[in-house]
Amino acid sequence: MKVSKSAVIWITALVFLTSCSTLRIGYEFIDWYLVREIDTFFDLTSEQKRRVIGVVDRLHDWHRTEEIP
Repeated sequence: MKVSKSAVIWITALVFLTSCSTLRIGYEFIDWYLVREIDTFFDLTSEQKRRVIGVVDRLHDWHRTEEIP
């Protein structure tokens, strides 16, 4: 997996600028990561990617409201 220098810089800056734990930061970005991984694994079309984003967002919202508390 190749990650650009700018992505590494932004992620590092976010880690240092926030007072949150690494786990919390990771949890906030897990939906983006899941969509990215699904897209690379299945090579989705733009319509399929929009659907996957919707499903992952709903799952993430459900998890925040039902499972985290």
